[in-house]
Amino acid sequence: MIIFGDINRFAVGMEILGEDDGDGFTPGINCYYVGARQVGTTDIAVWMEDLQQEYTGIVGNKAHRRNPYLMSLPANDLIFNLSTALYGSDCEDWERYHIRAEAEGWYRMDISPGNMAFRSLWVYLVEDETVGTIVYTGLDYTPVYEFVVQAGEVDRVLQQAIEYLNEALKVDVEAL
Repeated sequence: MIIFGDINRFAVGMEILGEDDGDGFTPGINCYYVGARQVGTTDIAVWMEDLQQEYTGIVGNKAHRRNPYLMSLPANDLIFNLSTALYGSDCEDWERYHIRAEAEGWYRMDISPGNMAFRSLWVYLVEDETVGTIVYTGLDYTPVYEFVVQAGEVDRVLQQAIEYLNEALKVDVEAL
């Protein structure tokens, strides 16, 4: 597995498992490492071209993750607020959360690639000018973890992974 970044802080792990067999899809595995803890499973293969697009979209949101209200919340409240607002809930205040999330672009805080390796967990990043707070859950959404990184650190690591995928897959998603 190739690792981009620092496993003890934030890193992306990935491995291409085969070649595109003509259908435009290359199988592989991926995960994050946050504070030396693996986030996402490497037991499920994903399409690397989809991952390349997901990472490109996540990095594209880098200038829009500043939110003083969200930065002030403890990790459990941050997960609750973002998850309730973005993905719905039985919570009676869901609509209030959703309206605020839409107005403030909270979807940009979600840095989990939309693939099966990250199913049943949440990974969010909220930043200010100097630091970023990654909050994430284990499988089945519990427990909640928090780790502080430098502002921009996650995007720099993801950009390295994108550049590797651009070369390995011979497709530059950013140029499309």
